[in-house]
Amino acid sequence: MWITIVGVATAFAAIILLIRISKNFGIAILCGAIIAALFSLETLSPDKIGLAILNAIISWKTIGLAIIVTLVSIIAYSMKETGLTDKLVNNIRGAFPNGGVLAILPAIFGLMPIPGGARISAPMIEEEGKKLGVSNDKMNYLNLWFRHPWPLVFPLTPSIVLAATLSNIELNSLLLIQVPIFIVFILIGYLMLRIFVKKKTHKRGYFNLKETLLALSPILLSLVIFFTFNSGLKVETYLSMCIALLFATLLIFFISRDYKNIPGMLRKGLSLNLALSIFGIMIFRNIIVVSKSLESF
Repeated sequence: MWITIVGVATAFAAIILLIRISKNFGIAILCGAIIAALFSLETLSPDKIGLAILNAIISWKTIGLAIIVTLVSIIAYSMKETGLTDKLVNNIRGAFPNGGVLAILPAIFGLMPIPGGARISAPMIEEEGKKLGVSNDKMNYLNLWFRHPWPLVFPLTPSIVLAATLSNIELNSLLLIQVPIFIVFILIGYLMLRIFVKKKTHKRGYFNLKETLLALSPILLSLVIFFTFNSGLKVETYLSMCIALLFATLLIFFISRDYKNIPGMLRKGLSLNLALSIFGIMIFRNIIVVSKSLESF
């Protein structure tokens, strides 16, 4: 049994090393899964390992998760490309003077998991932070803090969906459990914001409620559809998410009316690396489960 434990440890070490070298999370996870499978050959026959891998690949949970992370990536890119993200940011800047933008902007980009989102939101709050006399390290703190409360309660965040899948906990139950943590998270962030921001700034600037709601509409629509299908019509969770995200994507294209660029947005927004990582994670999980590696701890 010890060899499988060594295999799991080696797989994790390889994943970390490969991510640092190649920056390709999907390939790194798949390589880790292969290493775990090879080390399991002492306790498992090749056909059992093959069956575990096949079950992970054809599982609806795996396929559903891959579709979800792919659609989320397309939505995030398309909102940025069509200018919806910029409209939202500009309105938020006008609506929240006196430091509110230092919290709201990172929170918005945390809601839309754009690759490199922290690097996008950081320069956007830099100008406001300087006006308020907030140092760079404190701005980095606020940027990091307010980007990351959403995985606790937002049902369309891939990480919380994956956590529910790996732990075999109903998604809605997991979200409900984490509401108190989310509230504490926000309160701590608000407290630190009040401590960091000493100066008062300008009055409210440009803000258009209609424009703001239009920019937020894909996210709002996805939530309404998800809860309607999942809680109201009792449709399976992953299928409800896929339907919700698909409609959100279509809404973005309808709002932009830039139909000729849709293929380009789909191509550039598509992240095969993220989808590949889901298959790698689920294969890795199945190998560990069938080899009973964790029972040795």
